[in-house]
Amino acid sequence: MELYKQCPTCGTANSPTELLCTRCFGDISGVTPAAPAVTNSQETSSLLRLLLPDGRQIDLCSGETAGRAGAGGQLFREYPAVSRNHARFVYRDGSWQVTDLDSTNGTFLDGKRLLPDHPAGLTDGQELRFGTAFRAVVRVS
Repeated sequence: MELYKQCPTCGTANSPTELLCTRCFGDISGVTPAAPAVTNSQETSSLLRLLLPDGRQIDLCSGETAGRAGAGGQLFREYPAVSRNHARFVYRDGSWQVTDLDSTNGTFLDGKRLLPDHPAGLTDGQELRFGTAFRAVVRVS
């Protein structure tokens, strides 16, 4: 039986020699290799997708931080108003939440600015904006 390091953030099974998760780049240096966990839970299988008006998309796993230095970093570099670590996305108790990480230009959900460090629930079809330039539609799988 092959052993893996399961990332506690996104649930990805990684090689036992990895120090960072290959999916979300979370620290797995302290994770003990074990047989892959078998789960029927959606906690590790749900995916959040941000669809941009030009057709590009960003796929996010639970626990990922979006921004110029996080998930979607290559794309966010086109938007200087997006902070390096702009917002965190978490899937908990069957639903997605977004939390603004005290970004400079704010996170907006359907036009309403989110308070920093206060999670807000996400539903399919909502408009999400980072600052004034980045705009996407939320798609929940």
